[in-house]
Amino acid sequence: MPISLKLLLISADPALLDGLRAAVALLGPQAAALACGSAEEAALADPPPEPELIVLDGRVPAVVAQQVAVLRRMHTCADVPLALAGASELAHGAIATLPAGADAPALAAELTALWRRHQSRQLEQFIRQLAAEYILELPELWQQIARGWAGLQREWRADECEQMRRLVHTMRGASASLNLAPLNAAARTLDQALALTTAVPPAAEQVAELDLAFEQLRRAIAALA
Repeated sequence: MPISLKLLLISADPALLDGLRAAVALLGPQAAALACGSAEEAALADPPPEPELIVLDGRVPAVVAQQVAVLRRMHTCADVPLALAGASELAHGAIATLPAGADAPALAAELTALWRRHQSRQLEQFIRQLAAEYILELPELWQQIARGWAGLQREWRADECEQMRRLVHTMRGASASLNLAPLNAAARTLDQALALTTAVPPAAEQVAELDLAFEQLRRAIAALA
């Protein structure tokens, strides 16, 4: 499957650059690469390269260290993920190694796989960050829900019940998207219970079930604190 990817290819070996360019050509029309003989050459490019992935010749460790230092001083390359072609091990923060002598289809497959792994890790990190931010909001959300339930126990109003249920339903959806499974299970249970009682006041047995569902949600939120 084609991928969208901008690459910076760096090697003093024309054969390696040719092989990498041939691999990039197989990635699809939305993949593009700038090939340079050195990081210094890339630094002098006008306009400066803005890659999403840097592939650097990794066969000579001393040269790799010097080239990485130049790249990281470039503002458009300072935080760009790095792959080392021909390196025997990961170094200098590289996210992957690539076989230097592979044919173009094999290199294209390697590039596709490493980029998808990187995107997956980035997405997981983004979701974890969103989840952490959402968890900070949960105590206030719980207070709103708890106040709503306390008010309904004093006087049942269908509109207020529906408003509270929307809060719970939103929590159910958000917790599913953010991989907060215990919270999602508790919110789902309460959401389903409230759906049965929105229009009319619940019977005593239903009140007991709702009390239990509210308590399960409170515990799920407390466990994330």
